[in-house]
Amino acid sequence: MDKDLFTIKSAASYLNSATITVRRLIKARKIGYHKIGSRYMISRQHIQAYLQSVDVPPVNGGAK
Repeated sequence: MDKDLFTIKSAASYLNSATITVRRLIKARKIGYHKIGSRYMISRQHIQAYLQSVDVPPVNGGAK
């Protein structure tokens, strides 16, 4: 299998989350995916785009 495509289970492992979380992200269309037959495949680019979309920048003027 191409190393740039993840199953739901492998994407969950990569994101250190539960498979149900990845399924919910797919259902809510918060993460891109490819449907191949009955399988959902998530590309590395889709995972990176999702991670960038949920990135929270540090607060300026924090503790010194």
